[in-house]
Order: sequence, then structure tokens, then C-alpha cells
Amino acid sequence: MALRRYVAVQEEVVDPASSTDYERWIKHLVKTMYESRSASGNWQAGKHNQSYYYVFPIDSLNDVGPESRFQLRFQGVWKTAGEEATQLAPLPISGVRSTRLSVLERLESYSYSPSSSVVREPMFAFVDVHQVRADMQDQYDALVTSMVEAMRKVEYPFRWSAFRTIIGEGRTFHGPPGTYHYVVLFDSMYQFFEQHWFGHAMGKALGTEGARQYSATEKKCLQGFENFICALRSDLSYSPP
Repeated sequence: MALRRYVAVQEEVVDPASSTDYERWIKHLVKTMYESRSASGNWQAGKHNQSYYYVFPIDSLNDVGPESRFQLRFQGVWKTAGEEATQLAPLPISGVRSTRLSVLERLESYSYSPSSSVVREPMFAFVDVHQVRADMQDQYDALVTSMVEAMRKVEYPFRWSAFRTIIGEGRTFHGPPGTYHYVVLFDSMYQFFEQHWFGHAMGKALGTEGARQYSATEKKCLQGFENFICALRSDLSYSPP
């Protein structure tokens, strides 16, 4: 199945005291939708600290308009879940501190796929976020594409998917690309950080001096960056049967 060009990402920051009730609501919703064999929703869930992330594949940017289900908290999905699910509605709503919606475009030229992956049952996602300086876009593009080629040569065994923000974080269709996301799925912390550490693969591909120069150039290209690990939550996810 072909990957969708766009994904909508909804982040919900939940008060710690409300996390149990919030998850209970989402699990109830997922259960109800599976029982009704609903075809209206499709999302993958993850959690980092008190932030819950819901990733929706979308076919068109029209899907994020005022009438879409992404405009408010799964607005269209709630309507398909039946009256039973709505009985728990006040629980998560009261505990949500903030909600943020972003739309990301998949970038195949910045993405990487190994010929053979070590990932069997992904439990986590490593998310690397780059905010690129407007005047360094060309240098950044060359840097990333060179890294993709370098990882192919050493057969780095993890796939990463690259995206750029096109709606969200102050970005619009008329603004610069700005923010890029790189997402790597892996089975365990030991597998990702010990068995197949990226820094080791980078050093093997570029050499010690080459890796140092790469890091220095990347630093010049970025006006900000962050990374975090997100636990994948299949119990809060839904895919039509």
C-alpha cells in the first residue's frame, strides 16, 4: 500500500491527574469503534511525558478544513462511535490542558530505508525535529541527502521517515519550509542506543573527521532542534478492520 503524502498530527497535553480517565475514554472509544467496525477513523497513537500524539494519514489538505474531523478533537470520529462512547466524554475534555494540530508532508528524498531492517515489533519512536535557518536551506538539503547516501553505504538497519511542517507552528503554505521531523521506529532502547547506535554508523560512514564536520555544518544550518522518544500506544490506536 502506498504511503500517504500528508499526515495530520494532533497533540493533546493532559493533566497528570486526569491521565487514567483520559486513557479510559480513548480505550473505550477504540473498543466501541472496533465492535461497530467503523470505517470513519484511522490513527496511530503515541505518548511522551504528558503529551498524547495521534497521527492520521490524509489524502488531501481539504481534510483539515473547518468541516473536517481534525479541526476539533476527533470531531467526526466521536459522532460515529455511538451514544455509549459519549457517556465518558467529560473525562478527557476536563483534563486536556492544550491541543495542537499540525499537518506534515512526507519527504521521500530525506527519508531512508535499509535493505534489511532489524525492527520486528516496534514499541518506540525516536523523533528528531530540526528548525532550519531560511538562508541555509540549500546547505541543509545537501547535508541531509549526503547522510542518506552515507547510511546506505553502511546499511544502517533502521528506517527513518522524513516530514516537513506545512501547517502548524506558525507555518503556512506561504512560509518557508522551516521545520523538519525525522521519525525512527525501534523495538527496544537497547536495540536502538546500544546494538545499533546511530553515532557509530555515522562514524563508520564518514570517518571521525567527516562526522565532526557534518555535525558542525548541521549546527550552522539549524536555528533550533529537539528530540524525544515516544512510546507507541497500540491500545489507543485504531485502524478499520
